[in-house]
Amino acid sequence: MDNRMDIVFLPTHSWTKCEAEGFRTRDAHLLLEFEKSPLIRRILVVDRPTSLAEILGKGRYWRPKSGQLVYRKGRVFLIRISDRIYVLDIVSLGLLRPMIQRQRWWYRQFKRPYVITAIHGALTYLDFHNHVLFLANPLNLGAVGKIGERMLVFDATDNLLKHAYMKNVKIEVERGYELLRRKADIIFANSEPLTSFMNEGRTDVFCVRNGVNLEIFNRNLSGHIPYDIQPIHRPIIGYAGKINKRLDIGLLEFVVGEVPEASFVFIGQMMDYRWFKPLLKFSNVYYLGDKHYSMLPAYLSAFDICSVPHNVGINEHDGDIIKAYEYLAIGKPVVSTGVVGIDSFKHLIFVAQTKEEFLSGVRKYLQMGREEREEMSRRIRDSIPYSWTWESRANRIIDYIREYKNRKEISL
Repeated sequence: MDNRMDIVFLPTHSWTKCEAEGFRTRDAHLLLEFEKSPLIRRILVVDRPTSLAEILGKGRYWRPKSGQLVYRKGRVFLIRISDRIYVLDIVSLGLLRPMIQRQRWWYRQFKRPYVITAIHGALTYLDFHNHVLFLANPLNLGAVGKIGERMLVFDATDNLLKHAYMKNVKIEVERGYELLRRKADIIFANSEPLTSFMNEGRTDVFCVRNGVNLEIFNRNLSGHIPYDIQPIHRPIIGYAGKINKRLDIGLLEFVVGEVPEASFVFIGQMMDYRWFKPLLKFSNVYYLGDKHYSMLPAYLSAFDICSVPHNVGINEHDGDIIKAYEYLAIGKPVVSTGVVGIDSFKHLIFVAQTKEEFLSGVRKYLQMGREEREEMSRRIRDSIPYSWTWESRANRIIDYIREYKNRKEISL
């Protein structure tokens, strides 16, 4: 008898998005690690339906470019990515509603009968039984209780009620969290504040923080210096992440102005150009655009100092910061504001409480000699434990799920 688990995984970021950008988010990392586990038989990834508006207006590709189409029924496509991962993509004929409703349209799609029917069709084709439903977003809860799942698992990455881009679905997100607190068999959260938030009404939420792939973020494997950073004069203080209101622009204006001899390089998805625009008045600020995740180690390797210049409190989402792990894995000195979770790195990272302290941290690392910097880099990389890896984090999650599932089956 095969006792391995089948998992129906509803991510925040679709497989097609991950293909285009790289598997850089928590849900993407966990998926790739789940695939490796000997305790999991197969995984059905159910992407958010793609609207006709997105296909025509944004040129969004509606199904993975990799893999083999193994099942199709109308606008429903099941793609085999590997022996263990299958991706279900559904095309919606919506034109105006997706553009008007935005995230609310996403929320409502998983309540639509044709989406639930499509999931059932894939489950039948794959011969899934007693599967685990793994949700990475409260907007996906429309499928809960409708696809024959034996267990419901929720993984909280951010507090979406604090997310500026989720204001139009605040009521739906609140309902999602309330339902998941009541119905989820297991809840994971990636930070202590999120754990406390999800523990309202229950006391069994597990904190499993983010991680890093040490094979990818290895200084020796970082490759050549990217072409667009080669002409920029050093030293370089770098930032890798989404460009939005999380950035403390006032702090950055102060530090950039005080260190004109250094270049400040930003890479990542531009979410709010108006927020970032004040920095472009400085001749030593460079925005190089978004980069595929496979290129990130090379860019981090080209930085002399890595930074986390985030607002504290305001515009924080209470999630654990993946970039902190990646900065350290590549062996770079890091200066950060006192954001959620950063204290756990304080033995390795310069944590600043004020803009003056942030400037002091930057200057401290700029004054280091080459030998001192290389010694610090070795010490940082040698200090990273296996427990920080995505493999370790994913295995911990799988162990919790398996233990609960076994107890539940014994009690039936």
